[in-house]
Amino acid sequence: MIGQQTYRGKKSREQAAEELLTALLSWETEEVRVCGSYKGFQIVMRAGETRKFYLRGKHTYDVYISPQNPLGNLSGLESELRRLDRYAEAAQDDCKRKEQALVDYTEQHGRPFEQEERLRALLAKQADIKRSLDLDKSDMQVVAEDKAA
Repeated sequence: MIGQQTYRGKKSREQAAEELLTALLSWETEEVRVCGSYKGFQIVMRAGETRKFYLRGKHTYDVYISPQNPLGNLSGLESELRRLDRYAEAAQDDCKRKEQALVDYTEQHGRPFEQEERLRALLAKQADIKRSLDLDKSDMQVVAEDKAA
């Protein structure tokens, strides 16, 4: 729908594209203007912006204008809507993965660490190696010894 006119069918696509471009570029006084709607989104233009318009629903999305190609504007609009569908699917998949990870982590939370004994043995071995190599001394002692010699 552009203004009060609804366009349907393949032949009206070109006319709708021309009317959309005219509506987007034809005003100067309003700060924000709703030029029409498409698939439940408002088509909005801001004063002073001649290279893009916005699809506004729950959120607002940029769509760039090509004054030389009115049908390209419709293609851009449709492309942005397809992209939104992919974003929504990806967000749902991400949410499912995170919910599953939360279930897994909650399940692991109360369990003892399986390698606890090995970790303690390795930490004790590391402490012995540090002691035998005097790695627990500070660097300042080494520098002071070098200056004394």
